[in-house]
Amino acid sequence: MDHHSAHDRAAAYKAARRAVAREHHPDIGGDPARYMAELAAVERRFSVLPSAPNNAASAPTAFRASSVPATLRALPRKIARMRRRVTQRNYFDI
Repeated sequence: MDHHSAHDRAAAYKAARRAVAREHHPDIGGDPARYMAELAAVERRFSVLPSAPNNAASAPTAFRASSVPATLRALPRKIARMRRRVTQRNYFDI
């Protein structure tokens, strides 16, 4: 497969997904189940594996809890605030 045919195939895949979104997306009044079914049909037609996203932007976002407690994460900000208070003077040096 040369570069141009791969690019054309990617462009056709993108155009097909956008066409489905324009017609069936839930934000514009479409049925969510039909939208997902149509997207799955497009992915089958272009033989795209659902477990292997094309790029990081299309991958689902995974959030994980931080192992550092919130009190320790906020500690550097608190120390900086305390240092600013100590160095501030409310009077003039003569």
